[in-house]
Amino acid sequence: PRLTPRSMAALELPQALALVAELASTDVGRRRVLALAPEDTERLSVRRGRFEEVGVLAAEELPDPASEEP
Repeated sequence: PRLTPRSMAALELPQALALVAELASTDVGRRRVLALAPEDTERLSVRRGRFEEVGVLAAEELPDPASEEP
């Protein structure tokens, strides 16, 4: 399900995005923040899964290639 315009207004999403946009260091960043919109929950679940997988991989101890002998 998508967030309705009425729900976005009740959550003050436009105002929250405006506050975050003020923190952007470039005009491009400000425009990207202001263009953000809620996503479909299924698509968001897929993206969250990818993000969590990257976190798991980043936390793994990997051998240092510089310390390996040729």
